[in-house]
Amino acid sequence: MRKLIIIQLLFTFLLLGCEKDNEETLCSGFILEHPTLDCELDYEIINDVLETYFIHADFIHIDQKTHSPVFSEFVKDKLESENIVFDSLLLTNYSEKNSEAYFLSGNNLRLNTVRLINHAEINCFFSVEFKAWQNYYKKYPKSTGLHTFSRPEINAAGNQAIVEYGWQAGYTQGMGYLIVLVRENNKWIVTNRLPTWAS
Repeated sequence: MRKLIIIQLLFTFLLLGCEKDNEETLCSGFILEHPTLDCELDYEIINDVLETYFIHADFIHIDQKTHSPVFSEFVKDKLESENIVFDSLLLTNYSEKNSEAYFLSGNNLRLNTVRLINHAEINCFFSVEFKAWQNYYKKYPKSTGLHTFSRPEINAAGNQAIVEYGWQAGYTQGMGYLIVLVRENNKWIVTNRLPTWAS
Protein backbone atom coordinates (compact mmCIF):
# COMPACT_ATOMS: atom_id res chain seq x y z
CA MET A 1 0.00 0.00 0.00
CA ARG A 2 2.78 2.38 0.96
CA LYS A 3 4.59 1.61 -2.30
CA LEU A 4 1.43 2.42 -4.26
CA ILE A 5 1.06 5.81 -2.53
CA ILE A 6 4.70 6.68 -3.26
CA ILE A 7 4.24 5.76 -6.92
CA GLN A 8 1.08 7.91 -7.12
CA LEU A 9 2.91 10.87 -5.52
CA LEU A 10 5.84 10.53 -7.92
CA PHE A 11 3.45 10.36 -10.87
CA THR A 12 1.61 13.49 -9.65
CA PHE A 13 4.86 15.47 -9.25
CA LEU A 14 6.01 14.34 -12.68
CA LEU A 15 2.69 15.35 -14.24
CA LEU A 16 2.74 18.78 -12.55
CA GLY A 17 6.34 19.30 -13.66
CA CYS A 18 5.41 18.54 -17.28
CA GLU A 19 2.45 20.94 -17.13
CA LYS A 20 4.70 23.68 -15.76
CA ASP A 21 7.25 23.09 -18.55
CA ASN A 22 4.46 23.23 -21.14
CA GLU A 23 3.19 26.55 -19.73
CA GLU A 24 6.67 28.07 -19.73
CA THR A 25 7.36 27.05 -23.32
CA LEU A 26 3.86 27.79 -24.63
CA CYS A 27 4.09 30.20 -27.57
CA SER A 28 7.69 31.18 -26.89
CA GLY A 29 10.62 31.70 -29.22
CA PHE A 30 8.82 33.96 -31.71
CA ILE A 31 10.70 36.95 -33.08
CA LEU A 32 9.33 39.84 -35.11
CA GLU A 33 9.33 39.66 -38.88
CA HIS A 34 11.48 41.98 -40.96
CA PRO A 35 9.39 45.19 -41.42
CA THR A 36 7.89 45.63 -44.89
CA LEU A 37 5.99 48.88 -44.27
CA ASP A 38 8.36 51.82 -44.54
CA CYS A 39 6.11 54.77 -45.48
CA GLU A 40 6.58 57.60 -42.94
CA LEU A 41 3.10 59.01 -43.63
CA ASP A 42 1.49 55.68 -42.73
CA TYR A 43 3.29 55.69 -39.38
CA GLU A 44 2.32 59.33 -38.75
CA ILE A 45 -1.34 58.38 -39.05
CA ILE A 46 -1.03 55.23 -36.91
CA ASN A 47 0.92 57.16 -34.26
CA ASP A 48 -1.62 59.99 -34.16
CA VAL A 49 -4.45 57.46 -33.70
CA LEU A 50 -2.52 55.72 -30.91
CA GLU A 51 -1.81 59.04 -29.18
CA THR A 52 -5.45 60.08 -29.49
CA TYR A 53 -6.88 56.98 -27.82
CA PHE A 54 -4.10 55.18 -25.94
CA ILE A 55 -1.78 57.86 -24.58
CA HIS A 56 -2.41 56.74 -20.98
CA ALA A 57 -2.35 52.97 -21.53
CA ASP A 58 0.42 51.01 -19.83
CA PHE A 59 0.86 48.30 -22.46
CA ILE A 60 -0.40 48.40 -26.05
CA HIS A 61 0.11 45.17 -27.99
CA ILE A 62 -0.19 45.52 -31.77
CA ASP A 63 -0.20 42.65 -34.24
CA GLN A 64 2.87 43.28 -36.38
CA LYS A 65 0.95 42.11 -39.45
CA THR A 66 -1.48 44.66 -40.87
CA HIS A 67 -5.13 43.71 -41.34
CA SER A 68 -5.86 42.62 -44.90
CA PRO A 69 -7.94 42.74 -47.02
CA VAL A 70 -10.30 45.65 -46.40
CA PHE A 71 -13.82 45.95 -47.79
CA SER A 72 -14.08 49.28 -49.61
CA GLU A 73 -17.84 49.00 -50.26
CA PHE A 74 -18.45 48.59 -46.53
CA VAL A 75 -16.16 51.57 -45.81
CA LYS A 76 -17.98 53.62 -48.46
CA ASP A 77 -21.35 52.82 -46.87
CA LYS A 78 -20.08 53.81 -43.40
CA LEU A 79 -18.74 57.14 -44.67
CA GLU A 80 -21.89 57.93 -46.63
CA SER A 81 -24.14 57.02 -43.69
CA GLU A 82 -22.33 59.67 -41.63
CA ASN A 83 -22.40 62.24 -44.49
CA ILE A 84 -18.61 62.33 -44.60
CA VAL A 85 -17.32 63.82 -47.85
CA PHE A 86 -14.48 61.83 -49.34
CA ASP A 87 -12.59 61.37 -52.58
CA SER A 88 -13.75 58.16 -54.33
CA LEU A 89 -10.14 57.50 -55.39
CA LEU A 90 -9.29 57.34 -51.68
CA LEU A 91 -11.30 54.12 -51.31
CA THR A 92 -9.88 52.55 -54.45
CA ASN A 93 -6.32 53.21 -53.30
CA TYR A 94 -7.17 52.08 -49.76
CA SER A 95 -8.43 48.75 -51.06
CA GLU A 96 -5.40 48.28 -53.34
CA LYS A 97 -2.89 49.12 -50.60
CA ASN A 98 -4.51 46.59 -48.29
CA SER A 99 -4.78 43.78 -50.81
CA GLU A 100 -1.72 42.35 -49.06
CA ALA A 101 -0.55 42.49 -45.47
CA TYR A 102 2.57 44.35 -44.31
CA PHE A 103 4.81 43.99 -41.27
CA LEU A 104 5.10 47.06 -39.05
CA SER A 105 8.34 48.40 -37.59
CA GLY A 106 8.45 49.01 -33.84
CA ASN A 107 11.10 51.69 -34.41
CA ASN A 108 8.53 53.88 -36.16
CA LEU A 109 5.97 53.83 -33.34
CA ARG A 110 6.31 56.79 -30.99
CA LEU A 111 4.62 55.62 -27.78
CA ASN A 112 7.06 53.71 -25.60
CA THR A 113 4.17 51.63 -24.23
CA VAL A 114 3.55 50.05 -27.65
CA ARG A 115 4.89 46.57 -28.34
CA LEU A 116 4.54 44.58 -31.54
CA ILE A 117 3.72 40.89 -31.45
CA ASN A 118 4.47 38.39 -34.19
CA HIS A 119 1.27 37.24 -35.92
CA ALA A 120 2.45 33.61 -35.69
CA GLU A 121 2.66 33.96 -31.90
CA ILE A 122 -0.97 35.16 -31.81
CA ASN A 123 -1.96 32.15 -33.93
CA CYS A 124 -0.11 29.93 -31.46
CA PHE A 125 -2.16 31.23 -28.52
CA PHE A 126 -5.42 30.76 -30.39
CA SER A 127 -4.59 27.25 -31.53
CA VAL A 128 -5.12 26.13 -27.92
CA GLU A 129 -8.85 25.62 -27.42
CA PHE A 130 -10.63 27.54 -24.66
CA LYS A 131 -7.43 28.77 -23.00
CA ALA A 132 -6.21 31.21 -25.62
CA TRP A 133 -6.82 34.42 -23.68
CA GLN A 134 -5.88 32.79 -20.38
CA ASN A 135 -2.52 31.73 -21.82
CA TYR A 136 -2.01 35.09 -23.51
CA TYR A 137 -2.53 37.03 -20.25
CA LYS A 138 -0.37 34.55 -18.37
CA LYS A 139 2.50 35.57 -20.63
CA TYR A 140 1.50 39.26 -20.97
CA PRO A 141 -0.34 40.15 -17.74
CA LYS A 142 -0.13 43.94 -18.25
CA SER A 143 -1.49 43.94 -21.79
CA THR A 144 -4.73 45.79 -22.58
CA GLY A 145 -5.41 43.22 -25.31
CA LEU A 146 -4.48 42.83 -28.95
CA HIS A 147 -4.77 45.63 -31.50
CA THR A 148 -4.66 45.44 -35.29
CA PHE A 149 -4.32 48.17 -37.90
CA SER A 150 -4.94 48.31 -41.62
CA ARG A 151 -2.54 50.26 -43.77
CA PRO A 152 -3.77 53.90 -43.88
CA GLU A 153 -4.65 55.74 -47.07
CA ILE A 154 -4.47 59.48 -47.79
CA ASN A 155 -6.52 61.38 -50.38
CA ALA A 156 -4.95 63.08 -53.41
CA ALA A 157 -5.00 66.49 -51.71
CA GLY A 158 -3.08 65.09 -48.75
CA ASN A 159 -5.51 66.47 -46.18
CA GLN A 160 -7.77 63.49 -45.38
CA ALA A 161 -6.93 59.92 -44.35
CA ILE A 162 -8.67 56.74 -43.32
CA VAL A 163 -7.48 53.71 -41.35
CA GLU A 164 -9.17 50.84 -39.56
CA TYR A 165 -8.16 49.40 -36.24
CA GLY A 166 -9.52 46.66 -34.04
CA TRP A 167 -9.12 45.82 -30.37
CA GLN A 168 -9.75 42.44 -28.75
CA ALA A 169 -9.24 41.69 -25.05
CA GLY A 170 -11.31 38.52 -24.69
CA TYR A 171 -13.87 36.39 -26.47
CA THR A 172 -16.63 38.92 -25.77
CA GLN A 173 -14.50 42.06 -25.46
CA GLY A 174 -13.62 43.71 -28.71
CA MET A 175 -14.46 46.51 -31.14
CA GLY A 176 -13.47 47.57 -34.60
CA TYR A 177 -13.40 51.15 -35.88
CA LEU A 178 -13.04 53.12 -39.08
CA ILE A 179 -11.06 56.27 -38.33
CA VAL A 180 -11.28 59.43 -40.44
CA LEU A 181 -8.55 62.03 -39.99
CA VAL A 182 -7.79 65.47 -41.41
CA ARG A 183 -4.42 67.17 -41.65
CA GLU A 184 -4.14 70.34 -39.54
CA ASN A 185 -0.95 72.15 -38.49
CA ASN A 186 1.27 69.25 -39.59
CA LYS A 187 -0.68 66.76 -37.47
CA TRP A 188 -3.39 64.22 -38.23
CA ILE A 189 -6.54 64.97 -36.21
CA VAL A 190 -9.24 62.33 -35.74
CA THR A 191 -12.59 63.73 -36.85
CA ASN A 192 -14.66 60.52 -36.82
CA ARG A 193 -14.41 57.12 -35.16
CA LEU A 194 -17.09 54.87 -36.64
CA PRO A 195 -17.74 51.43 -35.07
CA THR A 196 -17.51 48.61 -37.61
CA TRP A 197 -17.85 45.47 -35.47
CA ALA A 198 -18.21 44.28 -31.89
CA SER A 199 -17.74 40.95 -30.16
